[in-house]
Amino acid sequence: MKGKTGAESAAEEAWEEAGVRGAVSDAPLGVYRALKYRPAKGWEKLSVTLYPLEVETQAEEFDEKGQRELRWFPQSEAPAQVREAALRRLIARFRP
Repeated sequence: MKGKTGAESAAEEAWEEAGVRGAVSDAPLGVYRALKYRPAKGWEKLSVTLYPLEVETQAEEFDEKGQRELRWFPQSEAPAQVREAALRRLIARFRP
């Protein structure tokens, strides 16, 4: 996002996509590659930087409510819920 740091952008995405707010770390967990479909461009390979965010609140209403299925997992179970192998590895090695 233009004008924002990576951590600030991650916090904004967390709000838009899951309605969560909290303290985001300036230190990323790591980077992984992902494919994203954009109607005007087709499939695009992206570099995604992952930042930890300590959730303090979760809103009932937020920008993308209903576009995703939101579920909470214990940290030990979270990696098994992720399809992308590189993202799964980053989540598995995270230590708060």
